[in-house]
Amino acid sequence: MIGVGVNERKKYIQNTDQRVSTIQQLYADVPKIEVKAYTDLTVDFAHREHTTYFIKGVRTIKDFEYEREQADINRLLGGMETLLLVAEPQFASISSSLVRELIHFGRDVSEFLPQKR
Repeated sequence: MIGVGVNERKKYIQNTDQRVSTIQQLYADVPKIEVKAYTDLTVDFAHREHTTYFIKGVRTIKDFEYEREQADINRLLGGMETLLLVAEPQFASISSSLVRELIHFGRDVSEFLPQKR
C-alpha cells in the first residue's frame, strides 16, 4: 500500500487524483501495490488499511530528526513501527521544493523523478 497524504498546508504541482495516478502508473506492473489518497493522520489511514508499519525515506539529518519524531508519535498513538531508509548520496539534495522551483523556471527535471519500472 502506498498512501498519498493530502496536506492542505503544502503546495502541490499535481492535484490528488493526478498524484495517485502517477504513482499507479509507476507500479502498474506490480499487482500487489495499491495506491490510495488520505486526508487524515497517517496513523489513522494505516489502521484503516490494516497496515502495521511505515517505510519512509530520509535525505538529511534534518529529515531524520523530523521522521524520528513522527515515528515516536505514531508508535504512541497507534503502535505503528517506522523503518527509515537513507537516500543514496546522489539523491540526498533532491527535494520536492527544488523540483517545483526548477519546473517553475522551465527546467527539465526528468532525472530527478522516478521512471516507470
